[in-house]
Amino acid sequence: GYGNFISQYGKVDGIDDFCKKAQLVNYEQYRALQEGFNAGMWNKYTGMLVWKNQNPWTALRGQFYDVFLEQNGGFYGQQHGAVPLHIQLNLNDSSACIVNQTVFEQKDLSVSAELFDIHGKLISEEKVPASVKANSVTVLRKVNTQLVTDDVFFLRLRLKDKDGALKDENFYWLAKAGKSYEKLNELKPVELQIESDQNAAQIS
Repeated sequence: GYGNFISQYGKVDGIDDFCKKAQLVNYEQYRALQEGFNAGMWNKYTGMLVWKNQNPWTALRGQFYDVFLEQNGGFYGQQHGAVPLHIQLNLNDSSACIVNQTVFEQKDLSVSAELFDIHGKLISEEKVPASVKANSVTVLRKVNTQLVTDDVFFLRLRLKDKDGALKDENFYWLAKAGKSYEKLNELKPVELQIESDQNAAQIS
């Protein structure tokens, strides 16, 4: 049930906390839905259609945007999972794979898998060269988590081209078997620093 997924993030402390955790659940569920289909693309099917993207009534799940037409976590999870050239973790076997939903072969790529502990400290990093044909999926090696000691940890996958330009990035919060995500509540707030380049945003 939906409540069981939310309770994986720890005891709910009021309606605001419930909604925040619901957004995490929505994002993760829809990203996993899209990426699950991605992994079998062109072997079992050539596309997917989400039959319902909006509720005509007030609800927290089963939608990309709510009754007030505001996007929720599910929208962004689905959007991220459907990127045409995408790096992802297959949750069923812990292997990383590249999904290429374009008509062009992608060569001379590099994939990095970085594991972080609950406090953001780098545990390990693996890098492998890769390529993927047009309209196909390339399955890479399994992500090695043997050095992880925390119940909850983070994985960042990055896909770069031959010039080192970032083509796609994916970030997962993961838990060991039988463990919940409750430790995420211990994360301390951070101050974000943002720089903008006005010239780069200009449209010619």
